[in-house]
Amino acid sequence: MATPAHAEDLVPALWKAARARGITGPDWSARGMPSQCRLDDEAYRALLKERATGVVLERSDDLIAVSAPDASVVVTWSGRRFSRVLLAQGKASVPVFDDDTQATVFTWRGDHRATGWLSRYTRTEPT
Repeated sequence: MATPAHAEDLVPALWKAARARGITGPDWSARGMPSQCRLDDEAYRALLKERATGVVLERSDDLIAVSAPDASVVVTWSGRRFSRVLLAQGKASVPVFDDDTQATVFTWRGDHRATGWLSRYTRTEPT
């Protein structure tokens, strides 16, 4: 929510404000722009549209249906096997290898939504 010119000063302040409100992950439920956000309305809407917040991973017996922002990548894995699929149009169905298959979606902005053990990294606690 900071332009490159403001990132060094603003990101720590935004992080501190979020932590003070109990927000520990990259997704937030508050309505409206944070008061210190330096993005204009259009850039802020684009940010929200391109985040992993609305990613949907729906598993069936043999497929995982994925809905995510355009240009995201979905990775599935089980043991040493994996597949990687570009979501050019924001939707795909990817194969399930076996009962242990997990999946994650990475957006081009670098955030993700995952199943299984990787999902615990959605929330970050400072040390």
